[in-house]
Amino acid sequence: MSERTVSIYMETQPESHSIPELVVERIHAAYDRLLTAKRDFEAEDYSSAANRAYYAIYKALIAVHAMDSQQYRRHKDAIGKFNEKYVATETFPKEFGRAIHKAAKLRDTSDYADFIMPSREQAGESVEFAERFIYSVRDYCEQRLGCKIALER
Repeated sequence: MSERTVSIYMETQPESHSIPELVVERIHAAYDRLLTAKRDFEAEDYSSAANRAYYAIYKALIAVHAMDSQQYRRHKDAIGKFNEKYVATETFPKEFGRAIHKAAKLRDTSDYADFIMPSREQAGESVEFAERFIYSVRDYCEQRLGCKIALER
C-alpha cells in the first residue's frame, strides 16, 4: 500500500497521518471499546454494554473505510456503504451486515427509548459479535496492509 496520508482535524490544528496509522488507530479504538463493553456486561450494565459494543463495531467498520480513504459524516452512511462495498461483495460475510444493523438498532433503542433496556442475551450477542467483527476487520486490514496489527496498544 502506498504511503497516502489523511488529515485528522482536531480542535486546534490538523495533523497528518498515514492511512495505515489511521487504520491501526481505529482498530485500537474499536478494541478499547470492546474491553469496556465486556466490563459493562460483566457488571450487568447491559445498556452500556450494548452502547460500547456498537461503537466498537463502528470504529472497526470505519477502519475498513479508511483503507480506501473513505470517510462518512453519518453512521448510517458508513454502515450502508460498508454493506454495499464489503458485505454485498462477500468480502465480509452477509451475516455481518445483519448483525451490524441489529447492534445499531439495539444501541439506538437502549440509548433513546424510555423504559426499554436490552436483555442480558441481547447485550451479550452484541458484545460477542463486536469481538468477532473486530478480529475479522483486523485480519482483513493486516492482509491489505501486509503487516501485523496488535490489538493492545
